[in-house]
Amino acid sequence: MVTRQKNQLSGDQTRICNPRDIRPLDYEGMDSIPSKLRHLLNYAVLAPSTHNTQPWLFRVSDKTIDVLADRSRALAVIDPDDKSLVMSCGVASGVLAMALEAVGFQFQVAHLPDSSEPDLISRFNITSEGERKDDWKETLNAIRLRRSVRAGYKNKVFQESELESILPKNLKAGCQIKLINSSENEVSVLNAILEAENFRQADKHYVRENASWINPIRRRSKDGIPTSQEKMPTLGQLWSPDAIFNQKGERLTLVGVFESQGNRTIQWIRSGFLMADVLVQASRMGMSAAIINHPLHIPSIYNSIERVISEGWTAQIIVRFGFAEHAPVTPRRSLLDVMLHPGFNT
Repeated sequence: MVTRQKNQLSGDQTRICNPRDIRPLDYEGMDSIPSKLRHLLNYAVLAPSTHNTQPWLFRVSDKTIDVLADRSRALAVIDPDDKSLVMSCGVASGVLAMALEAVGFQFQVAHLPDSSEPDLISRFNITSEGERKDDWKETLNAIRLRRSVRAGYKNKVFQESELESILPKNLKAGCQIKLINSSENEVSVLNAILEAENFRQADKHYVRENASWINPIRRRSKDGIPTSQEKMPTLGQLWSPDAIFNQKGERLTLVGVFESQGNRTIQWIRSGFLMADVLVQASRMGMSAAIINHPLHIPSIYNSIERVISEGWTAQIIVRFGFAEHAPVTPRRSLLDVMLHPGFNT
């Protein structure tokens, strides 16, 4: 377990207390490499996480960034093995990689680099700093504007080919995303998610865990989903098979499954890393996605959708792409709350 010790950040870091307020032009005021690296962490913390638990910590030195799992933010009921927690840290690592590349940093990234520190998810070793990419502002803005679908989908049509155009053409470290564009299979997956939710709602521990993270009081802690559950669309609404097509038969949403060759910690991280790339590219198109994986933790539910998964692969995350209805953005904790002193370990 990582023990936290807050460190004092320089003035250029404390100036932006809310990562939601970050803008690409703010980067141009950075001078030293450590200050630039700390600044880019504002983009990493905008990554999605289950119930917006934000289960990550960061440690920055002169030319290194460590992404660590914060196990104190675990969800004991729906994520007993910390699978979602680790994947969330993988997504944050993937977003950080995109931000670093956009502004010209060359780096090497290693996952689980130190067996003596099991909470160390990813380590970025910066090798050089080059020129910013021509579209660096667009990339950073896509990260900043990315949203998870929480209030339903607009009645806005998209073509499957548009979505397919942004997906990786080759496997990435044994991970891939598979679009479920067969209507029969798509309905099967969505119904399995609804079945899982009905199963979960009968568990008072699940209901209590949800209530602790979906609660107006979360405005104070700048995490979770700071609203009453009565104002939130139910999972039955977000994942209903009724929203796939409009009355003209035009597609409004599309389900995809992130898969991996294996089901160990390293595959969880890599699946999250890949998801970061896909979600940010979708954001550049104005699209969003609802994200879920806790139904996959229920053996009977997993078995019911296994036929839509690539043979020999393991489903890690289910997403549903579409154009999101407007909803308040979820808050993010400031860098002061998520950074460790460079030399402070367990």
